[in-house]
Amino acid sequence: QIPNLHYACAVAFMKLGRTEEAILACRSEIAKTPDHRDAIALLNGIISPLRPSWPESTYLVNHDYRFLCCPIPRVMSTNTKRAVLRKVAGLDKKHGHNEKDCFCKVHRHTNICALVECKPRTNGEVQRVFNDDRYFKFIIVRSPWRRLVSAYLCKLINGPDYWTKGYDKLVRQIRAENNLSLGMGSSVTFRQFIEHEVRKSDMEMNNHWKPLITFTAGHKFDFIAKLENIQNDLDYINKKLGFKLDVGTRKNTAGYMKNATHQDKYFCDCYADELLMIKENCGGHPGYKQFYPPELKELVARRYASDIKAFRYEF
Repeated sequence: QIPNLHYACAVAFMKLGRTEEAILACRSEIAKTPDHRDAIALLNGIISPLRPSWPESTYLVNHDYRFLCCPIPRVMSTNTKRAVLRKVAGLDKKHGHNEKDCFCKVHRHTNICALVECKPRTNGEVQRVFNDDRYFKFIIVRSPWRRLVSAYLCKLINGPDYWTKGYDKLVRQIRAENNLSLGMGSSVTFRQFIEHEVRKSDMEMNNHWKPLITFTAGHKFDFIAKLENIQNDLDYINKKLGFKLDVGTRKNTAGYMKNATHQDKYFCDCYADELLMIKENCGGHPGYKQFYPPELKELVARRYASDIKAFRYEF
């Protein structure tokens, strides 16, 4: 909360020749204070001669249809990338995409394909697009409370092989922090996950639960769509684009039960075996609100205050 702290760190990193860390520090300052001119100027001075750094390197750009979109993990990002590859670039057939397992014959995965084939090539290209009113720039966001539960269930709970999907280090850290054994197949509760992650800086967090505001990098998007209102917002996006960007219907990838039950109970202290048993017996996981007793609800509200304010979210 110290004013200019991240900017001061950025200046210090530059003097030490640690460019990448200076970029991250600038990003953090701009995320906290979007109109911080010194941080913006320093950042532009660092990256203007370079290829786009994160998050601009994840943006999708098309100059034929003149649009730019920012796909955010756990906010229909994979569907958005597939839609751009399919409709605009026509690469789904050329590269033999398989939507079931996201396979791509050329790049192995459709997400990688999108980043390679549709990303901006230089930082100057990104700046030109944002300065050009002929381009439609949009982003899709999601309630922080919903997104966190979705990320937790998808990455740390669902499926028998959740331990092997690249999150084993995080699970081990959280279990050690809570004095739990580190046996294979162990898991962490939602409460343990949240309490561990909220202490991290924005840039230390995994992209699947990194604050939404960090993906904007201080850029002004023409339209901010919300996953909670995706059908209406997509109609507007398609009208502006002049064609149908078919991202599909909103899918229940976290596996929530259709009719939430146990309304008088919270599930933030359940481990994987308990949650998977509930999913099997009840046809899905409990609704996201049932993971938030008052103290966790407020903890997330404080940590993701910038998202809640910027995108006008309520629990």
